[in-house]
Amino acid sequence: MKYKNLMGTIECILCAYKGILKNICQEFGLTVVEVHVIGFLHNNPGLDTAVDIAEGRMLAKSNISQAVDDLIKKNLLIREVDSADRRRVHLHLTADAAAVTEKLDREWEFFWDELYEGFSESEIALHNSLRERVTRNAARLVEENRFNHGHRVSVHECGARF
Repeated sequence: MKYKNLMGTIECILCAYKGILKNICQEFGLTVVEVHVIGFLHNNPGLDTAVDIAEGRMLAKSNISQAVDDLIKKNLLIREVDSADRRRVHLHLTADAAAVTEKLDREWEFFWDELYEGFSESEIALHNSLRERVTRNAARLVEENRFNHGHRVSVHECGARF
């Protein structure tokens, strides 16, 4: 069956991803959700609210809220109330979070270098192009609610960046 190879690839990549997260969590005494929050804020300028993170990482808002509170206690994050809309709260990484973001950047650089070992630049570009097309097709299926068993999921949740 065609999908078996794809699913095996996805599972293998996820296993490596989880290993990276586990190492970072252990090194800095963080939870996986806390690392997701830090990574999301680091890699997505302008998307800086708890709702942005919850939607972008497809995590429960309650988990994000708990992680935000804990990261503030650890002095890795601060809140800033929006001056135009006091209901909106922006989240910003502190200088103390730099060690975590630097480690994330190094780990991802190493991961991608290893993952694409032996690939030419044109092969990587082709892979990225094909992956983007597959992602758009999957997002369309999600938007059409074809396989969600009645659960609504928005398209922008499918393209989350770490």
